[in-house]
Amino acid sequence: MHSVPRFNKESSFSSNYFLGSCQGMIRFTRENMRKVLYFVHVFILLGLVLLT
Repeated sequence: MHSVPRFNKESSFSSNYFLGSCQGMIRFTRENMRKVLYFVHVFILLGLVLLT
């Protein structure tokens, strides 16, 4: 009986942390969209070169 509320609290904390990290990633991507797109393009080009 005592372990159930603690488990619920931990799960809600982990879900809140996950949502917060997702929002942080979205904010970071919006602020650095040009850099992110540049890195994505470089990564895709490197992947194509390595695959062929």
